[in-house]
Amino acid sequence: IRCTTLLLDDRGLTRSATGWTSGSSSTAYVKTLSTSKKVGSTLVLTHASGTSLLLVARKGVGAGTVSVWVGSTRVRLLPLAASTASTIYLPITTGAFSDKTVKIKVEAAGTAGVSIDGLAVRRV
Repeated sequence: IRCTTLLLDDRGLTRSATGWTSGSSSTAYVKTLSTSKKVGSTLVLTHASGTSLLLVARKGVGAGTVSVWVGSTRVRLLPLAASTASTIYLPITTGAFSDKTVKIKVEAAGTAGVSIDGLAVRRV
């Protein structure tokens, strides 16, 4: 059995036409973050195959909520609001998927928006 993980920086995901801004942080993976305050905006990875995902995002005061989709199935709804700022590494068990679109969607913007740092796809 061979296990591989593909880790993508936020810039490796395709942004919806509007809603995202680029930012930087010394603690972020590759020092970049994508932030949105627009409900419905998305970050997308096409033609993905794997068995699980790992979302890297920022929690904090006033942060919104994102959903994670594999194909047409929502696999996770994630509120990012917290009393203190931190980076989270959220494993998402999906079951095996092949040649699917993985989408991170802003469901609620909150007052601070949502900040995504990266996405990993694990293949076994």
